[in-house]
Amino acid sequence: MIYFRYLSVLLLVGLLSACSSQKIQADKPQKTLGSAEVLQQLQLHLPGHYSNFAQQWLDPQQPLRLLDVSLIKASETEIWMLTRQRELNSEQQNIAIRQQILAFTATSDDEIKFRFAPHKGAPSAALVSIASGRVAFLPGCEVRLYPGTDGLLGKTSERECRLPGSDDQNSLSKSIKIQAGIITIADQLIRNGEAQGDTIIQQFYRSQMYSGWAGLKTPHSDWQPVTAFEIYTDGEVLALLDQNGKGTGLHIRLSQVPWKKGERMILRLDLIDPQTGKPSAYVFSDPDAENIGLNLGDTQVGLKRK
Repeated sequence: MIYFRYLSVLLLVGLLSACSSQKIQADKPQKTLGSAEVLQQLQLHLPGHYSNFAQQWLDPQQPLRLLDVSLIKASETEIWMLTRQRELNSEQQNIAIRQQILAFTATSDDEIKFRFAPHKGAPSAALVSIASGRVAFLPGCEVRLYPGTDGLLGKTSERECRLPGSDDQNSLSKSIKIQAGIITIADQLIRNGEAQGDTIIQQFYRSQMYSGWAGLKTPHSDWQPVTAFEIYTDGEVLALLDQNGKGTGLHIRLSQVPWKKGERMILRLDLIDPQTGKPSAYVFSDPDAENIGLNLGDTQVGLKRK
């Protein structure tokens, strides 16, 4: 049985991005919570900040993808959310921004129907689109979510889910697997009923937030504190500022990564060389650590979980 009490998920629907060797296996539906209870848990636990950094750590060819999920509207039978995905290059610059409106609806047979639609306007305009009924869901891409042995599963129709702007010969087979804190999405392009290329896999972990302090010494100055900051465990590099809002040259990164491929996750704090973008020092801890710090004498960083 799936315990949605601990559900911390991302239902990302960006098309055809990121690669991995992981597969989503078909499974048989099993008894679980009713649709009303599932909707309530999704409303409580789905909104948040997510990252694919753990997957990128194992495959550096992939860009870093960060995603924010926010609740827009909710009732006992339906919830609406907005996702905003940023894709960053190796210089931590945005190279793509995608937004999607998600709709989760309880069905008459106690299942959850999931639909998604691109959203190109301001985030605040999503509610207006919903209220006016102008949400253009991708045709044929409806997903019914059901429980498997180790996660919540869903899959689109291989022949009916059409890509935006494509001809009738192109469709998308999308599989979704939701585990506690992990969402895996597998996309396969279909043309004339035949699979095209490899299955494209994305895997996202929910990020935690830490508040922090830091300081450094230089040969020409006394101890220089930085402005208090907050940082996610999403792998994005943060440039720390001094009390006047100027750069200190101190860059850090906090992330959740596997100790080795297929092994347990760790929390890792890196000091990043701004010239190379590579770690110059690091420390790691348990992924649920309340505190983590780095002391190099002339450079110190301390973080506390929020």
